[in-house]
Amino acid sequence: MFGMLGFPAIVVAAIVLRLIFGVDSQEAFIALALCWCAWWGWAAFRAVRCPCPRCGVPFLANQEPWQRRCGNCGLGLYANL
Repeated sequence: MFGMLGFPAIVVAAIVLRLIFGVDSQEAFIALALCWCAWWGWAAFRAVRCPCPRCGVPFLANQEPWQRRCGNCGLGLYANL
């Protein structure tokens, strides 16, 4: 959710940069949007590659969308070790 709120913040930041510093708002928006997309991609990559606490294999890597357990060892999401 926090990442999705970044886009309106980019628009506001581009407007503020134009008003305060006189920076072209299109160039500022593009630069900020590229940074935001890179951060969003990094966060998504980290979420998918989070290791399973039991076996260490990425938890979401070999998993069907409806299953909520590790594809390697079968540890369920929110299960006790």
